[in-house]
Amino acid sequence: MFRPIFAALLGCVLCMAAWAEGSVSTVNGSIHVGTPGPTPRGNVEPDQHSVNQSFDIDGTRKVGSLSTVNGAINIDAAQHTGDLTVVNGGIRVGADSVIGHVTTVNGGVTLGQNTTAESLGSVNGGIHVGPGSHVTGSVHSVNGTLDMQQSADISGPLSSVNGKIQLASATHVGGDVVTVGGDIDVGANVHVDGNLHVEKRHQGWFDWLFGIGDHRIPRIVIGPGAVVKGKLIFEQEVRLYVSDRATVGPIQGATPVKFSGDRAPD
Repeated sequence: MFRPIFAALLGCVLCMAAWAEGSVSTVNGSIHVGTPGPTPRGNVEPDQHSVNQSFDIDGTRKVGSLSTVNGAINIDAAQHTGDLTVVNGGIRVGADSVIGHVTTVNGGVTLGQNTTAESLGSVNGGIHVGPGSHVTGSVHSVNGTLDMQQSADISGPLSSVNGKIQLASATHVGGDVVTVGGDIDVGANVHVDGNLHVEKRHQGWFDWLFGIGDHRIPRIVIGPGAVVKGKLIFEQEVRLYVSDRATVGPIQGATPVKFSGDRAPD
């Protein structure tokens, strides 16, 4: 499940070395897209790249792809950009923006409310999707929390290897929700069209030999009014709490603890 995630993120990093002709690039200087006036309809500024500086995009502009190695990307509200790629740094996107694929290796991703993105990915960092925002593809992280705010809409799968997955009320996920070592909190009136899957933890020989490693039991909560149309599949021990007002598919590998009210027991 998670091998394609590593491959895709590595591919994005390697692609940064192939800067296309016609792009704007710098090694030790910053790039700022100013606002002398609105960009003519249909005009898109060229791709922009930097090694050791950050980007700040503001104003009514249509910007191509942005990438930096050591720096952050900050997109103002109501912007249109292409793909956003960072190796060491975070990515923040303001409300009501439209962006492409978003990838960072060492840093978090934050989307403001009512923003549309093609996909979101991080290796070492959390991902926060604001209320009412829409991701047309997948959302994935290796070591980071996935925080989907109220009425967020994720068309594809949502996965984190070691981070908590939080789905606030009325969130929709069109694909599977997958983790290995993280908790999953499915809030009230959330709809998951796919499976909810806790994959088997693969213990290395060092952990096996010395009896160390993170062996905490994931906590899975399905809140009141939530719907999981697919299966609930557990390949390791979990603590599963399902509201008596939730609707779920077949459960494999765990025995649910039913609860009433708005909150599961601690």
